[in-house]
Amino acid sequence: MLEGRPCCNGCCSGAFARPWRKIGDKTRAACMTGCEPMQWRLLVQRRYESKNIPIEILRSFVTVVDTGSYTKAGEMLNLSQAAVSAQIARLRRILRGELFTRGAVRQLTSRGATVLSFARRIVAMNDQLIATAGPKPAPRQLLVGLPRWYDYQGLIEVIDACSKAEVPEKVTFRCGDVAEFTRDLHAGSIDIVYMVHPPEPPSRPIVEWEEAMLWTKSPKLALTSSEPVPLVGWPGTLSERLATKLLSDTQLSYDIVFTGADHAARKAAVAAGLGLMLMIRGAMTPDLVIANEPFLPPPPVVKAGIYARESLNLRRIMPLVQILEGLLRPPAMSQVATVAAVQPGREKRPRRRPA
Repeated sequence: MLEGRPCCNGCCSGAFARPWRKIGDKTRAACMTGCEPMQWRLLVQRRYESKNIPIEILRSFVTVVDTGSYTKAGEMLNLSQAAVSAQIARLRRILRGELFTRGAVRQLTSRGATVLSFARRIVAMNDQLIATAGPKPAPRQLLVGLPRWYDYQGLIEVIDACSKAEVPEKVTFRCGDVAEFTRDLHAGSIDIVYMVHPPEPPSRPIVEWEEAMLWTKSPKLALTSSEPVPLVGWPGTLSERLATKLLSDTQLSYDIVFTGADHAARKAAVAAGLGLMLMIRGAMTPDLVIANEPFLPPPPVVKAGIYARESLNLRRIMPLVQILEGLLRPPAMSQVATVAAVQPGREKRPRRRPA
């Protein structure tokens, strides 16, 4: 017997521990409460819960938010739905507050939104640490974000030129949307992105400019002022918001003739001659032309630019920034007839006029 020593998991001091006893082939001390090995582990967790949040719990929380489902999060993390639910419950217990609202459609509470912001950064830093200082450190990489709506041939040119940039790190790429890139810049999980009309000021603009949007259509589409303007769009997209606002402000009626969440599908509908779509020149494909009908309102100008995450060493990547600016920044604005620049978040809610 070994007297006066704490039990194995440290949940009891020596004064309260029973004499050590042999359990299987190992000598362990049992608590005064008689806890067994599994109970010991649970007690250890709870002892330090107020001071430490395990990374795997934060990863589960971020994945639940991103997928919108406990089941899908479990599939991505190779966990059961019950295990994911238990991890979220544990996080809620540690922070002593609700992370999601109650009801059929769950949304983040104010506490949950704060937790998500920190959790993304912590998980990203954890992954970066393992990648760079783990047992098999990966070579340093620069992750560049490009919009998924950009022209196919234009993307090839940008990717090819950036891959050859004289920077210390290997350049990798990801396509996404403005909301995704803004979130990832704040989280530090992406290095540099090209965005058009960001809804909120990104953390660190490198270079910004004004970019003209254009009415685009198929060469075979004939438009007349006596008929409603046919539009191609998707609810909530910048193109549809601006197009419907412009037409409503100028008292022109319009019809939404095609909707699709995929940008390539919308451009295909425009190329097929179904209707018009607002886009920047860099998104146009060879089978589209600029619609110059005099009754159409002048298209707006929006803010665009190249943005970087905080703490990124810009001197090291300046050759890459120069390549991106040279390929993405449009020619002089005087070459395009436009109206005053549209500020993010200032569009009025469009009112659809009946055809």
